[in-house]
Amino acid sequence: MKIFTLRQCLLLFLTLVCTSFLGRAQFEKLIPNNTVTHKAEKSGNWNDPTIWSSKKVPTTSSIVLIPKGTTVNYNVYSDAHIFAIRNDGTLHFFSPKRKKRKLIVDTFVNSADSYLNINAGQNSNGTIEIILKAFDIERKKKGQIGGFPWNNRAKAHYSDGKRVTDHFGKRFPNDGPGVLGRYGWDPRQASITLMTWGKVRINGINKLDFSECSKDVLKNQRKITLKKNPWGWRVGDSIVLGGTKGRENETFAIKSISGRIVEVDRNIKYDHKGMTLDGKRYFTYTANLTRNIVVRSAFTGIEENLTRRGHVMFMFNGDVDVKNALFKDLGRTDKSNILDDFKLGVPVLSGTGNNADIDFPNMVEGKMEDNPSKIENQRGRYALHFHKSLRGKNKGRLIQATGNVVWGSPGWGMVHHDSHANFSENVVLEISGGSMIAESGSETGIWSNNYVAGGGEKRKKVGPGEITISAQIRRTTRSVLDDDFRGSAGYGLQGRAVEMVNNVASSVGVAYHYQGSGENTIVADKVDTSVFAANGKVNPFPFTKDVVRTAVPLIRFDGNRAFNCGDGFKSQGRVTGAFNRVLSVVSNMVVWNSNRFGAYISSNFGYLVKDSKFHGMRGSSQSTGVLTQTNSDNINFNNVTFYNYERVGVNVNAKPNFSQNNENARFIYNNVKWKDSPRNFKPYKDNTSNQIVVKNMKVDPRAKVTFKKSSNMDDEVDVNRDFKFTIRGTVTDQAGSTQFAHYTPKLEPTLQRTYNFGNASRLRREFLNGRTLRTDKRGKYVVFNEFMSDRLTGRPTAVPLKIYVKGYNPTNRSATPEDAISIYPNPTNELINITGVFNNEVIKIYDVLGVLKREILSNQETMSININDLPSGVYFVSVKSEDNKGITRKIIKN
Repeated sequence: MKIFTLRQCLLLFLTLVCTSFLGRAQFEKLIPNNTVTHKAEKSGNWNDPTIWSSKKVPTTSSIVLIPKGTTVNYNVYSDAHIFAIRNDGTLHFFSPKRKKRKLIVDTFVNSADSYLNINAGQNSNGTIEIILKAFDIERKKKGQIGGFPWNNRAKAHYSDGKRVTDHFGKRFPNDGPGVLGRYGWDPRQASITLMTWGKVRINGINKLDFSECSKDVLKNQRKITLKKNPWGWRVGDSIVLGGTKGRENETFAIKSISGRIVEVDRNIKYDHKGMTLDGKRYFTYTANLTRNIVVRSAFTGIEENLTRRGHVMFMFNGDVDVKNALFKDLGRTDKSNILDDFKLGVPVLSGTGNNADIDFPNMVEGKMEDNPSKIENQRGRYALHFHKSLRGKNKGRLIQATGNVVWGSPGWGMVHHDSHANFSENVVLEISGGSMIAESGSETGIWSNNYVAGGGEKRKKVGPGEITISAQIRRTTRSVLDDDFRGSAGYGLQGRAVEMVNNVASSVGVAYHYQGSGENTIVADKVDTSVFAANGKVNPFPFTKDVVRTAVPLIRFDGNRAFNCGDGFKSQGRVTGAFNRVLSVVSNMVVWNSNRFGAYISSNFGYLVKDSKFHGMRGSSQSTGVLTQTNSDNINFNNVTFYNYERVGVNVNAKPNFSQNNENARFIYNNVKWKDSPRNFKPYKDNTSNQIVVKNMKVDPRAKVTFKKSSNMDDEVDVNRDFKFTIRGTVTDQAGSTQFAHYTPKLEPTLQRTYNFGNASRLRREFLNGRTLRTDKRGKYVVFNEFMSDRLTGRPTAVPLKIYVKGYNPTNRSATPEDAISIYPNPTNELINITGVFNNEVIKIYDVLGVLKREILSNQETMSININDLPSGVYFVSVKSEDNKGITRKIIKN
């Protein structure tokens, strides 16, 4: 493990805070007041010369400032190449009565108090286009570009053409107007951008984003039949038809529409055939790529124009809505290359590629801002990037990013970074690294009904020659730099706190990829444990405000699909935090035409895959249903069918030279079927002894877990000198009995959980306050619920444990702690479980209008309430004591 000194940790923290984005003062530093050519002196229209300090409308080369308290309406269609806009006030883009608006700009930043409103919604029917085009600063300073003249301060501040060295210490060629040579005034490579810190509203015309086809689409045809009515689609719109094998996505223009039949402008080149699994037919998808609000790069090539491409970032503010817009040919962070922006404590990396040793001499210790000439590949410059709203203004607000198209990027497409967001109904395609990414692990919110399709340009060039990055270098940069999701991931998530519901992935390397080891990097953000209560889930971390991303179970993963992919579901490097016994549940997943692994789960604990289907594509040398390689335990499958796999079904510890699983690790396969495989197919290949347990038993969906504490379990706290207790014992569920918690990692299994409060004050405040003190023959105790999941259903049971207390004499009952009452599951079909209630608590169930549906007086610590008689919808459940203290939770009845 890499050890960081205190100085390195502090410097890295400052680097993260100051270099991945621009701070409040940095906007003015980037575009200083004294360089401005056009300052808005009053509110008005962009094309009104009287509002500008120069008394002229901004034109080519202009540097524009909209001060705080000033509102400007951008009301023109212009080919003038604006150099920079800094909006500290309000900037509106409207397109009434089918009007067209166009802005060409190099750098467009909106500060913390700004409001950016780009509106071409249902009532306007116009178009708005923002083109991010690299401006040639040096040619302007030489008098070779006309337009509005710059003053001497602007000429002195803005520069380009400074030389940069690559990973190998060799000089890059001059990238002209690209971002690399600008580090004299832009050391963080932030320019050529649309970047905001303030309030944002982007609203285009809504339409059906994508639909599954209703029958096979064959080559030489021109008609595609959809399952859904293509409302909002028009003749001339661009669409993509997902390939069902290989790199066979196809894009077309719509020629005509008749009901659910879409005719395209040319013959379809490939067969796009569906798949039948147990009598149900699954088909490919078609997505509409046209939007009437467009943000795009003027320079679109990757190899020749990578550093001239633009990027979009909305940061430090949850008050952001981005709806129904197209983001095209954006992003310049290159995931075929390694990142080199955080250099603190990074060793020289070396490996082998194409028979040549690789050394990266530029990967040396030092702050990034001290070495801007050595930054070849800056992270954070993605196509559509929502950045750290959880650390800024309106952090509790759910960012809305819906109905958008992100088309083409050399790195990542749509990025959710340390933010609370709703990504729904989006289409992301042709991304080389990862289509939709949760970057650091702390992300919360929901991704639902999105469609991602691969097919981005694959690049191998990382320096002089055609040297590729070795597996050794990839692993090192992953753990030290958090440099991940490089190879065509569909949905790549460093954490598991984002709800994943009804998404679709096609033509990607890994459809759903959970990475993020977290042990060796302090780049990762922690997960706020309030996310569990907010989503109606049990909280496995009742006394911790935030936890490492590796410890968190999936909040929700349900109904997701994938086809024509390498791996359907993949999770790696998550053994840290194995001390809880709440499962990550993958349910109702369908994967067809995977050419490598249906599910790949390695260095993990506590998974259940249930009610799902995985189908393999014949002809692959790696065609495997499930691969569980190393340092794993408690990986379970129930009611799952695997089709067409030809190499092996379940492969445990496939490579003997890998670190093995503990001999007590168990993997349960209940009601698992293998269909359409060759005669010599082996369903289970176990390179160890008795780790795979195959069952065929009927599952009780309401079965509860029981726990028997071990003789050495420490279940006593002394308020005056001992501030901890330990959970240790045997857990019994429908699959059998195992030790709490997991046999991971192999060398030091995590078989207990210690709650250590550190001092008397914290013990009273966080654990004892609000709990009823009781007495039995042994002494005084409180009841504490530890949650443990059944391995065949995933259903958590609140296991009440007596924790004995010495030296504690409460005088009154304090406010009920958050962990003392839990209401789950959520969503629910029939039952609500309520744990931690005591005598005389009043439980009320009411709807969103406040209409009372049920009132119950509690008489036990754990209650199950049947709400099968209530119609589907949203309800609230409140649990309150006689002194009106308690909690209220929102639940969804399916």
